[in-house]
Amino acid sequence: MPKRTNKTVSDKALKTVLRAADHLDEAIESVEKEMEQRVSPFRKNALQRFPVIFLLAITFGAITTEFGLELLLTKYNFLMDRPWLILITGLATLIFTGVAYRKTS
Repeated sequence: MPKRTNKTVSDKALKTVLRAADHLDEAIESVEKEMEQRVSPFRKNALQRFPVIFLLAITFGAITTEFGLELLLTKYNFLMDRPWLILITGLATLIFTGVAYRKTS
């Protein structure tokens, strides 16, 4: 009977463990793919499921914000007498938010 060295035993053990790890990895990937196929139809985001509700909410928010700003601006005579100041402030705000959005994207 040939004498086994520790190296050949540990090499065989390592190969066995690696093979088992490969089988386990394949099984996990298989389960992931199956779960993805089963779950993906239910995982649409809310905007895709309810576009009209979001459109109405956005419209309501924009209108009420504009109306609130209009009421605030009519409250102060300084701004009522200077519509160009209001326009320039609004444009500067839009430019600032656009630049900030572009930098974060």
